[in-house]
Amino acid sequence: TADPATDTLSIPDALPILSMAFTPNQASGGDVVSVDFTFTNSSGTTGLTDLAFNFPYQAFFSGATPTSFPTAGSCGSGSNFSQVSSGGLQQFTVTGGNLAASGSCSCSFTLTLATNTPSGDVTANTSLVSGQAGGATVSGSAASATLSIGGDNEINFSKSFQTNPIVAGNSTVLE
Repeated sequence: TADPATDTLSIPDALPILSMAFTPNQASGGDVVSVDFTFTNSSGTTGLTDLAFNFPYQAFFSGATPTSFPTAGSCGSGSNFSQVSSGGLQQFTVTGGNLAASGSCSCSFTLTLATNTPSGDVTANTSLVSGQAGGATVSGSAASATLSIGGDNEINFSKSFQTNPIVAGNSTVLE
């Protein structure tokens, strides 16, 4: 009889955790909002490398434009932040992030919302976050956050006559 086949399964204890928030969390069309991300390494013993995720912001905020990006290297040496087009939509992309065991880092970029952004609550999501831990590929859940878009970007007009009622043939001022 032959010996049974054996193998060892190694499960990395390091998983990337990604969180996301909008600052402020209420805005109107034309406003600038900060989109804040925090990476956290869940392992106390293993570092994470090559952290990456995408945030397809135009899928949630049509016509929004970025106004600033984080500085390269601000989430570990080699971390890079850029805007890329995918499927006709712009997205914020993070690549090359690195975290020590139990480490975390934060990065933010700013968006200017289109002036015609409709009112309502918008829950936006990132892609899954991925990376390397001890030579193994690891991934964590997507992050999400809600931005409340207010209706104060609507224009309201009112008018009134100074003299009301007015007799035919007389004049008045419209305010």
